[in-house]
Amino acid sequence: MREKGSKLFHSKTIAYAAGVLSILALHYYERIRDYPYDAGVYWYEGAVYGLEKFSIYNYSYPLRGYLFPLFTYAIRKLAFEGLGSERKVFCIVTSLLYSFFFMILIPQILKYMFEIIIPVWSRWIFTIVCTFMFRGMILYPLTDLFGIMLLCIAVYFFLILTQNRIKKKSMQILCAVCMGIALGGAYYVRPVYLITWIAFAGIVFFEIFKTKKWILLFGILGMLFIAMPQVCINHMHFDTWSPMIQTQLDLGESLYLSQLEWGVSMQKYETNIDDTVEDIPAGMVFEDLTGKEILEKEGGIDSYFSYIRFCFRHLADMACIYLKHIFNGMDIVYPMIYIKNVFCNRFVTQLINYTLIFFGIEGLLFFIKKKCWNRLIVSMAVTYCLPILLVVPTAVETRFFVGAHIVLYLFGVAALTNRDWWNKFVLYKWKKVGIYILFLGMCFLLNSQTFNCYGIPLW
Repeated sequence: MREKGSKLFHSKTIAYAAGVLSILALHYYERIRDYPYDAGVYWYEGAVYGLEKFSIYNYSYPLRGYLFPLFTYAIRKLAFEGLGSERKVFCIVTSLLYSFFFMILIPQILKYMFEIIIPVWSRWIFTIVCTFMFRGMILYPLTDLFGIMLLCIAVYFFLILTQNRIKKKSMQILCAVCMGIALGGAYYVRPVYLITWIAFAGIVFFEIFKTKKWILLFGILGMLFIAMPQVCINHMHFDTWSPMIQTQLDLGESLYLSQLEWGVSMQKYETNIDDTVEDIPAGMVFEDLTGKEILEKEGGIDSYFSYIRFCFRHLADMACIYLKHIFNGMDIVYPMIYIKNVFCNRFVTQLINYTLIFFGIEGLLFFIKKKCWNRLIVSMAVTYCLPILLVVPTAVETRFFVGAHIVLYLFGVAALTNRDWWNKFVLYKWKKVGIYILFLGMCFLLNSQTFNCYGIPLW
């Protein structure tokens, strides 16, 4: 038994190392030198903490939380202390983190929630797929993968505690504190996770009173710990003791309300850094003509109440607009995020993405039929999905939907490497192939309708 466990540990270690090397190879192949727009903001704002003399009070930007710039500061500090160039340290740290995320954390959560064991070699395939499809979020210092990783860490510790996988009290307390730190950290990395913070806290308190797992209260301690720097920053620069990110100060109104208004007239947003194309702007706004027209008639949206009334007055139009948002959010066309070649051949990338989504849906339906859904699984699934649902009405970018991609890709890989699923697939193979071809055709048709406004062909 010990020998079997030792072999499994060694195989996982080798697979993790292979994942790290795969991401490092991506960094080496792309050799990113400049960080534009949001990536540049996060990267250069990290330096404000002070490479020679650190102070948390040096950070004073209202629109973004302190945590991810602090992470980039730590990377630059390591380089400053002589551990290598800033880019090299960034490549190594992100390779270690994201390989852990793809190879270990996500498959382990799937095991705890659905009792699905992903073989080691399948995990490596999943890592390769994610590295290829999310490479812009890996190569640039962006918050999307980092935020979802912190949320998944919180879910992982919550499952450990609620499923009694650790018996030692001191370790349970440590796990509860780590859960709170990870949950609070997700919000301070991406403000959209506030809704997750609230929902997760509700689930934790419900679990405490139902099962008397008072150890979960230590999660509050972790959340207070991660919130204190933001409280200090807010008090020093914005004259408030609030632990919230002060997003309303940058625009003079709620950032999310502005996003809702932009989302009505916009199908999708991409960022172009291709200087050779003069007639396509840096901010590629794919307009929704229907949404733009009704927004102009209504004279804009000035409050959440007026937004709700606006939606009810144009219920059918808004439903169509938001269904297009869901498709466009899932439609990875330019995995680099910052587009270097607008007219590149994107057919292969889309084909891979649509195929993975199709098999992900197939795998999801297959595996959930084999597992009875209990209260915890449903609550965790809903909590995980809330930030994704919250961005559907906004100005959609594909990187906002990375959480949904990760789930579907993992279930897709789990299905394609599962013998029982293949036996069922072979049984209905012609029906499945027909549905797959129809699904591909529908996806390419919807994509062409979106990209026609810039005259960008499929290939």
